[in-house]
Amino acid sequence: MKQPEKPFSSAPDVIDLTTPLRVQTKRATQHLERKIILGVLEAHKWNRRKTARSLDISYRALLYKIKQVGLPVIPCSKPTLQKLSLHDPGEMLGIDDFR
Repeated sequence: MKQPEKPFSSAPDVIDLTTPLRVQTKRATQHLERKIILGVLEAHKWNRRKTARSLDISYRALLYKIKQVGLPVIPCSKPTLQKLSLHDPGEMLGIDDFR
């Protein structure tokens, strides 16, 4: 049998009467998105591709939201391929021929 869901209480304890509702709503939404994204990132050991799939958003949207909500950007641990020259570029151009 499915257990009833707990009501989510992320509302602030103090209500700011001087800040417009749209600003408070945006802050609350960002706070909630930050908590959700952080939880899913941790569940997937910071694998951003798996996190995006799990959240059913694009990888680019996830990267944007990570930046937007102020989460740290952890670089990918995979080594990048770099072009390695087997010859000195000077040898290939024949610089001695130009002197």
